[in-house]
Amino acid sequence: MLFRVPELRHARIVVLSPQTVSDTLTLDENRIKQIYDEQASRFNAPESRDVQLITFPTQEQAQSVSTAWAASGDWAAAQKAAGNAASVAMPGTRAAAIPSEILRTAIFSAPADSVSSPVKTEAGWAVFRVSNIKPAQVTPFATAREQILDEYRKAATPSAISERLRPLQDAIAAKGLDAIPDTLGAAAISGTLNAQGLTAEGTPAPIPASGPLRNAIIHQVFAQKEGAPPFLNEGPDNSWFAVAVDTVKPSAPLSFEEARPQVLAAWQAENRRHAADLAATALYTAAKAKGALGTTLSPGRRLPAALRLLWLHPTRTSPLSS
Repeated sequence: MLFRVPELRHARIVVLSPQTVSDTLTLDENRIKQIYDEQASRFNAPESRDVQLITFPTQEQAQSVSTAWAASGDWAAAQKAAGNAASVAMPGTRAAAIPSEILRTAIFSAPADSVSSPVKTEAGWAVFRVSNIKPAQVTPFATAREQILDEYRKAATPSAISERLRPLQDAIAAKGLDAIPDTLGAAAISGTLNAQGLTAEGTPAPIPASGPLRNAIIHQVFAQKEGAPPFLNEGPDNSWFAVAVDTVKPSAPLSFEEARPQVLAAWQAENRRHAADLAATALYTAAKAKGALGTTLSPGRRLPAALRLLWLHPTRTSPLSS
């Protein structure tokens, strides 16, 4: 029978998962601030520069390479022209990483993509190019706080679930699903749903789970017998759940008044299909009688899919002729 109410089950559901446990984990504000201060270089990164550097023993060598490098802009060619002079590429260099104060000042005051003139340093002469500048990045504590807390929760959730699993088992064994301690981070809900996870009104049941875990819970609700004692089931991705099926309302036919909208929609859909079949049959009959399809179509009218197939393969039997 087409028009039926699906089987509905009223169930109580308890879920222990990374999603339900994570939000219950907290970190002392002083500890968060301590982590922020300890990782200052991470949250308050100073300016850094990508640097290409060549050092020389004499000013004349440095000037010669500087001139050629500025003209070509080619780092590999500059290294070749420098001969035995020491050359190095230093990506992401911070000021503190350059031991020479003179060179540090020159590099961090130079514009990007410009070859320097020879710079006299404590150890000789140097020519460099800053190929990229990454500005300093400062992350305010308010922003970093959420990031630190989120990282802590992701790291601590697996062990928290392991610690809370036994107390949850004990609570279910003692009093079923009626007295789950709030301290465990388990989400509990009760309501009526069908085998597709929809409520009687046709909206998704608010089960505190998604994806494969949600599917596993719905499956258990409809596999478990009414009144059977709940027990913990292991779900995907370190999750656990238990269900208790309180009542089962079997599938039943709808009354005509209840089914009226569905009946009307089905009737209209069938009429549209029937009209399309009649039109296709008429076109096919006319085309067969005249021996050509092109003469039966008015300008701008598109040939139905079934007849387009016959046009390509005229020896095939019409699917509507049987």
